[in-house]
Amino acid sequence: MEVLELLIFVSLIIAGGGVGLFVWTLRQRSFEHTDRLALLPLDDTEHPARQASAPPARSESASTDSHHHREA
Repeated sequence: MEVLELLIFVSLIIAGGGVGLFVWTLRQRSFEHTDRLALLPLDDTEHPARQASAPPARSESASTDSHHHREA
């Protein structure tokens, strides 16, 4: 029975801490820009980062030249 009382006490402390943090964030006005922040990933104003250039591909003439040398 003592364990049950301890668990209830600890759960009330955790719940009170959560409510306290929620009230603190409301006073800090953290939720003021939620609509803008929710749509921010859809904004296309930023350009994608440039990727490193790929190594040059082998040309067709280089592959056919080596093929002709093998046949001879």
